[in-house]
Amino acid sequence: MIAEKRITHLSLSPSFAEALLDIAGPHVFDQLHYLLVAGEAFPVSLVQKLAAALAAGCHVFNVYGPTETTIYATHYAVTGQERTAVPIGVPFHGAVVKLVDKTGHTVRDKGELYIGGKGVTLGYLLDEVKNHEKFVTQDGERYYQSGDDVSVDAGGQIVFLGRQDDQVQVNGIRVELGEIESIVASLPEIVSVKVKYRGKRIYLFYIGRADQHRAILNKLPEYLNPIIIRADSFLYTYNRKFDTNAMIAQYQGTDSTVGNESVYAQLKQILAKYQVTQVSDLDSLDTVRFFLDVETAFSTAIDDARVFELDTLAKLTHYIEHPEVAMPNDIQPNALISEKINLRTLIKSRQYQYSADVVAASSSQQSLFLKGKKALYRVSIALPEVTQDVVDAIDTTIRQLMSRIDILNLAWFIKDERLAFKTITNNQPIVFVTQHGMDDQDIEKVFYETEGLPIFACLLNVSAKQLDFVFTHHTIDASSATMFQGLFWKLYRGDLTLAQVPESSFAGFMKLVKEANETTNLEDVVDKIPQTSVDLHLHKIDTKLYIAQFHTSQRDTDSITALAAYIVAKAVIQDREVPSITGKLALNIRHFADFDASNVIGDVHATVPFEVRDTDDYGTFMTRYKQWVAFNQTGVDVRYCLFNTVGAHQEALPRVAERWNAMNISLNYIGEVKDPDSEIREIQQLPFKENYITVFSHQGTISCILYGDLFRQADYSICHTSDTTDLTVNELTWEG
Repeated sequence: MIAEKRITHLSLSPSFAEALLDIAGPHVFDQLHYLLVAGEAFPVSLVQKLAAALAAGCHVFNVYGPTETTIYATHYAVTGQERTAVPIGVPFHGAVVKLVDKTGHTVRDKGELYIGGKGVTLGYLLDEVKNHEKFVTQDGERYYQSGDDVSVDAGGQIVFLGRQDDQVQVNGIRVELGEIESIVASLPEIVSVKVKYRGKRIYLFYIGRADQHRAILNKLPEYLNPIIIRADSFLYTYNRKFDTNAMIAQYQGTDSTVGNESVYAQLKQILAKYQVTQVSDLDSLDTVRFFLDVETAFSTAIDDARVFELDTLAKLTHYIEHPEVAMPNDIQPNALISEKINLRTLIKSRQYQYSADVVAASSSQQSLFLKGKKALYRVSIALPEVTQDVVDAIDTTIRQLMSRIDILNLAWFIKDERLAFKTITNNQPIVFVTQHGMDDQDIEKVFYETEGLPIFACLLNVSAKQLDFVFTHHTIDASSATMFQGLFWKLYRGDLTLAQVPESSFAGFMKLVKEANETTNLEDVVDKIPQTSVDLHLHKIDTKLYIAQFHTSQRDTDSITALAAYIVAKAVIQDREVPSITGKLALNIRHFADFDASNVIGDVHATVPFEVRDTDDYGTFMTRYKQWVAFNQTGVDVRYCLFNTVGAHQEALPRVAERWNAMNISLNYIGEVKDPDSEIREIQQLPFKENYITVFSHQGTISCILYGDLFRQADYSICHTSDTTDLTVNELTWEG
């Protein structure tokens, strides 16, 4: 058609341009005057295939721009000499660009691309929240925040690095998909290759003159573990972009070992809702949601300790088709006296040696310690049986993990009346077998008896066929527990090699926290903490809980946490006619300015201040919320400063404490739960303060549980976007 219609100017996506070259040959674009390539990242492999067109005089441009900037904002003339990356170039006339770092400051070398100028849209129709999130005015210029990370090369050309919301990390290692494409494209039998990231897995699609599976694996690092799919041809969307979802659906085979196809098909349909193809690719929240959906669909109950074992659709199909009699988690209230004596003797008989370096405790660990709370945490895994071979295999696996995860080697101490940790340099796993398990009280009597004892142990319950990992002193949070559980199970079964287990340094994380807060300007901290305008004078009855609930389609932790804070605060503002509500949010912040804690196993939670004002809409609140999060991502931890009396300008510390302690409420989102009633019963046993709110989600319903009389009505209507959310409040009372 190009020759027949005498086309001189053509615009294509890189995927479709490469497909035409593969199908029609290297001279298909020779008669063009201009070829504009846009819509996807321009791979270096395409430059090589365009060599004939460039030699024939065709001008090839890589043009870049989101829809929100009226399509193209930058351009780059391809020379054919590009070897590592194809830049997106420089701005068109009328466009303005700048690079901004995570703290919101303009930078020159690397950051998020902000686009301004005449092409920037007026905004999204009827979506003020998104307008607040994506558009910003700085120095009189209105910019669209692209969400694209870029850098500037030595020649002043902008280079596209990747989407911020599609960061690719494999076992904690940052991966550039374009580099993988370039490596694979260099194989002589490869005609074309596309590398995509879906469901936390790398998919490598290729068209080849022969089977290149082994050759590709030999070329790539082992930790990438890509799903390699050889295709006859590539599939494209209506606008000629590579259609990853269609390729997965067409080419990725199903498990041939499954039994009942109807059960398997139904499970596959349920899993498809979560936009992944493997059960093991679900994150912690969606894992709970998926198994809840399965329980509902098949009218069955799945023990939480079995979840990591049922990590494929084939195994889950077999489990549903052959239901086992559930083994009771028969931990007796009082373990056998002989077992308690044996465990104590085992631990006390070891001659521990410790490093000189002290690992600081987190603010949450200090808080619980100073309140006299034991804060014991169990992580459970179901076992098919408990034999000597199983015990030996567990011991071996734990020894391996000890070489990669530092908290498994920590012992607890008291230093200057504060909790601290040291590394046991000659540590050995504690793998202790019991007939009926031990309850928390029995374990606490052993591990909290004297300082210098390890904070980690493994207990096997023979009767329940269950392995319990026990962590003392709140040394692990829920997110880290899920990570550890998954790593152990995969390493134990041989699905991972030790080299694929990412290194976890809680000591390194706490060093960041310590150093950041010792130099933090406390005058700045005072300004960051919202000033509380009114004391709510909450009252608590030990035998009454308030349960506030609303529904949402939000699914990620950060969005649910922020929305819960906004909805609750707005309800209180309605009730009491106050100008604002202040509070603290427990957040699982993993990415810091100078430290990546995404693989750290330990207590990594941060407590972030917030304020909701009577004049706020949800977008305005979210803008400030992101600023508070960004401040904490520098490593600042207000509670750490207060507990340890550190920070520059100590004269400001009393004002920090005054503002911090005066805040109205404190929220903690604990995640998606399978059994809300069980969670509420657990809260009934805990002596939380009147302003402490436990938040959890269950199949789209958000529950906010507290002891204090925060709410005065039974029903509220809260506007937060273009919709109104209904908040209902119920009381639960019981006899003391």
